[in-house]
Amino acid sequence: MRAEAPIDRIWHWLTGGGRASTQLGWLSCILGVGFAAFVLGIFLLAIAMPVYVYDQIPYIGAALAQSGVEAASLHEQTWSTAKALTSEADYLDLSQGYDYRKRQSSDPQAFASVLPLYSAKLGYIALLQLAPGAQAMAKLALWAGHLGALAIGITCLFWMVAKRTLWAAPILAAVLVLGSYFESARGGGPDIIASALVLIGVYVWLQQRDWLANGLWLAAFLFRPDTIILLLALIITSFLFGHRKLPTLLAFGVALGLSVIIQKSTGHPGWWVHYYFSNIRIQPTLVGFDPAFSVQLWARGMGRGIYQSLLEFNWPAVLVLLSGMTVWLWTKRHYFADRQRAALGFLLLTIGGKFALFPLPDDRIYSIFLVAAVLILAEIAIHQSPARSSSSPDRI
Repeated sequence: MRAEAPIDRIWHWLTGGGRASTQLGWLSCILGVGFAAFVLGIFLLAIAMPVYVYDQIPYIGAALAQSGVEAASLHEQTWSTAKALTSEADYLDLSQGYDYRKRQSSDPQAFASVLPLYSAKLGYIALLQLAPGAQAMAKLALWAGHLGALAIGITCLFWMVAKRTLWAAPILAAVLVLGSYFESARGGGPDIIASALVLIGVYVWLQQRDWLANGLWLAAFLFRPDTIILLLALIITSFLFGHRKLPTLLAFGVALGLSVIIQKSTGHPGWWVHYYFSNIRIQPTLVGFDPAFSVQLWARGMGRGIYQSLLEFNWPAVLVLLSGMTVWLWTKRHYFADRQRAALGFLLLTIGGKFALFPLPDDRIYSIFLVAAVLILAEIAIHQSPARSSSSPDRI
């Protein structure tokens, strides 16, 4: 029988094969405690070092606008709150950082014109409206971010303990750091909440709890509407792999209907205006702004997104590495369960679909799908196919 290569022996030791089970038990305990300390440390640091990011200002403005506050009043309340909660230097950056911020901080009508772009995240606006007043909203937004990050960390730890994959904790911690986990925990915003709901949804979907998973993803849609891409990706993979379709079709239908309602009720200007604003050129005001669709400008926005993603952010490199790991595990004949293959498929389709629809380059938008992929691949790594494992006396 052919001797195992050194790299395979190391791999078997790390993932629980051979005679390393006792050592692995101790290693898993150490790594589990270490990961728990990492998550708790991020949570406590986020509380001690919160950051008031610019987007919180229009989010609070949108919440006030949805409550019926007039443009002049909500402008004064949101900007005075930002000034009260930040240092002089930070406020100067928020209000005078560049021409767009100067206009927004000085012109109530220009500020009010962009609020529909933020009002589309209906769940987040509703959450902020639970707090009485702009300052309470700002503090609630920060705590929601802290707790969203904590929920992600706890879910990761629970997943690794349940699937006995704590050996992957250092890899997962690295992916979280590269995916702006700490920055998101400090600054809050709807994305970290949507990410927590998405990750929990992936886990419960893998446990064949389809209705609960789709309910969680529908809730995530309310915090980040492009989560509808995940539902569409799951419909595609459900047809390919023969999984239950009704829960996802219903969730997708509800999300589609809500998209229409949200656009009409909030005055959202539509996909192309939002695309132009975020990916081509920021406009100081959206009053009277209604550019005609242009393939050339669309391509320019796409090129900008690709360029910035590759040069300034981490998620493309992590995606390539995880894709390589997937291929390596496949060539080594590790066992891919049916739902694991489908999950990896819809996670990849979601990343591609989100970028194609709206090519924002930020790590925070894609990192949770990469985190879920790491957790799935870690479980796959400790299982080889029955045909291979039956012929290998070193596998247990």
